[in-house]
Order: sequence, then structure tokens, then C-alpha cells
Amino acid sequence: MTPTTRRIRTGLAALALTAGTVLALPTTANAAPARPTAPPPAADGYFYAWLHAGQNGTSCRWSGNSTNWNSGCSLRNQASSVLNFGYEETYDDVRMYWGLSYGGASYCVARGVYLDNLANYTFPNNGSGAGQSLNDNISSHKWVTGC
Repeated sequence: MTPTTRRIRTGLAALALTAGTVLALPTTANAAPARPTAPPPAADGYFYAWLHAGQNGTSCRWSGNSTNWNSGCSLRNQASSVLNFGYEETYDDVRMYWGLSYGGASYCVARGVYLDNLANYTFPNNGSGAGQSLNDNISSHKWVTGC
């Protein structure tokens, strides 16, 4: 066997060994799922609203109904993201309203739902304000038994 042939055979053997090792490694699809670093937070009984999308800016939270988002909290027609972190109870969903005192079109947010950018949602055809964006357009809310 010539030195060149010996080098070719040695190279092919190394290549085969490397390929076998690579094929034996687990792929991403077969790898165990990543574990969360912390458990998800538990419900705290509040409905949250933020001035900006993505839970940014001034925020407000309510454990009860509000007929006017300017009363006690100044986010009337200014909220851009919301989160319903209510307890699992009879009244655990939140209906947001276009008008004061639960007036006009309404949009329901189920318990555990987070709407990160209200510009992506519109009021349904169920009263004044129907078809308008939820973004910067909510005046009141109340806890309800279902969406």
C-alpha cells in the first residue's frame, strides 16, 4: 500500500467515524423540552390596563367594576394593552365598553387572556362604537359570568 493510499483510507475512516457520531446525536425534535425557569404567576383577581402595547407605560388595575376609566385611574380612551388575571369564580371574565357606564359596543376578555396590542382588535357590532379599534377607545368595564 502506498503512502497516498494509506492517507486516503485513514481520511475515509475518520470521515465515517465523524458521520456516525453526528448521526448519533439527538436532534432538536428529539431533545427533551426545555423546562420553564419559574412557574407561571397565579391569578391575583385583577383586571389590568396599560397605556402602551406590551404592558408598557402607565398602568391601572381593578378588582371590581369601573363605570369611568378616568375615575381613580386616568386611562379612559388611552389603553393599548390589557390582561384579565381574575380568579376562577362566577364573575371571572371582563367586558370592556366603548362608552361610559357600560354603554355602547363591548368586547369580552376571558380570564387569563392578555391582549398585548389593542390596535389589533375591534369592537364587534353590538352598539355605538361598533367596528372601531379597541386601542385608545375603552371607557368602562365590568366583571361578567362569561364571554
